[in-house]
Amino acid sequence: MVKKFEVKGNTAHNHNFQIGQIVELVQVYEDGIYEVRGKYFNVEVNQDIHPRDLTEVIERKF
Repeated sequence: MVKKFEVKGNTAHNHNFQIGQIVELVQVYEDGIYEVRGKYFNVEVNQDIHPRDLTEVIERKF
């Protein structure tokens, strides 16, 4: 299962995602920075984001 996050800021790394956008985790680097994938101008791109700029989205199955 892929972890999903909502972008809540742009404080540590200058990424190009919009605040409130949902992105998917690709990997976590040794220094704790997350590589995430999301849409930027309708193209899937990977960006590095500090975890403090993300909130994990919990999907519930009913």
